[in-house]
Amino acid sequence: KKSITMEWSTGDLIWFDPGMGHWLPGEVLESHKGANVLTVQAVINGKPQTFALTGGEGSVRKREDLGTSGVEDMTQLTDLHEAALLWNLKLRYDRNFIYTYAGSILVAVNPYRMFDSSYGIEAAQRYRGKMIGALPPHLFALGAAAYAALPNPQVVVISGESGSGKTESTKLVMQYLAAVAPSAPRGQALVTEQILEAAPLLEAFGNAGTARNDNSSRFGKYLEVYFKNGAIVGARVTQYLLEKSRIVTQAPGERNYHVFYELLGGLSNNEN
Repeated sequence: KKSITMEWSTGDLIWFDPGMGHWLPGEVLESHKGANVLTVQAVINGKPQTFALTGGEGSVRKREDLGTSGVEDMTQLTDLHEAALLWNLKLRYDRNFIYTYAGSILVAVNPYRMFDSSYGIEAAQRYRGKMIGALPPHLFALGAAAYAALPNPQVVVISGESGSGKTESTKLVMQYLAAVAPSAPRGQALVTEQILEAAPLLEAFGNAGTARNDNSSRFGKYLEVYFKNGAIVGARVTQYLLEKSRIVTQAPGERNYHVFYELLGGLSNNEN
């Protein structure tokens, strides 16, 4: 069995497992080769804490210095390790950088608030025609890549756990496509408006409050958008896997579909 102190010296940056169920970023303070003990320091909740490690070599690994804001594309990391990926996302999130690339994949960490300056017409135009990586990571970059590759069929897959922001991300991609598509006759422009305005209606019948998310989609959604000469001319929404059991029973702390409360909300006190 290798000594835990064999490859480490004072000042080395490391990942270590102190038995907390997850890795921590630390720095080697001392390497006691005779006692086979590695003294490391980690900052937890803003306070430095010291740990004495005596485990095997597998409990410690080299850590890359990511600075204060991490890297925009995690394929640039020399330490491709779960802890390094999560730490990079945390560093960026702490600086309000909610988007990070992993190659052509965009990782979005839900901030549970809007950054108005990051969206809108001006932001959409900045990303138009730009390749992924030319500008900071953003949902609009994925929209730009898909739009630039038309008329070949394109697919944008938005996935994640409940509350991760899938519904909002879908809306933002649609807003980007509507913003960069060329001006269309009034009839075609109305189609674009209808696509964007249909989302709240679908949410009324398919979204509900859960323990983790006040507006959780309880169904799958496949949205097809049709283009002609770069302009949006139509769309089709396919719904699947609706959670029908929620209509008759809900778990404690959860709600039925929004539409039922909206119907009751329109009644007078006497009608209620």
